[in-house]
Amino acid sequence: MDRDKQETFDEMVGPVGSTAERLWLLATRRAHRTANKLRVSARKRFPYILPARGPLSDLDGGIEMSAHIFSRDPLVLYIPVGGPRPLYPLAAMGRRLGARRVTFLLMPMWTMERPAVVAQMGRDLAWYARRFPLHEVIFLCNNEEERRLIAAAGGNAMFSNH
Repeated sequence: MDRDKQETFDEMVGPVGSTAERLWLLATRRAHRTANKLRVSARKRFPYILPARGPLSDLDGGIEMSAHIFSRDPLVLYIPVGGPRPLYPLAAMGRRLGARRVTFLLMPMWTMERPAVVAQMGRDLAWYARRFPLHEVIFLCNNEEERRLIAAAGGNAMFSNH
């Protein structure tokens, strides 16, 4: 272990017999890390490009998210959102509920006071509104500035400190 109590590469994989074996293990580790980054990136983009019906519609089935059901009739779902593309879980779920009237209450897990994220979110909201007109999306914002930014991007936002 190093001074920060982190295992070294040799401690993680065991003794390496040769330089070629060590290079092979390093290359394999790099390939797995790259594949994981691609998988995470695809999960954030797939909901926006997949069709609502047909054989390709369920390719984003591996997305994990939290969702709380506040009401079943009418359907009201409470979903925490965040990250660089905060609406990707909403897009994945929206495709499965496309024909139903649904209200989504979105709670930002972290601040949305980032101009690049809000600009992308505005484009995603416009796409979502065109694709799923029966769905209502309401952001529950932690502060007034966040509410103002989301409203300026075209979102339905209200101040609800949580």
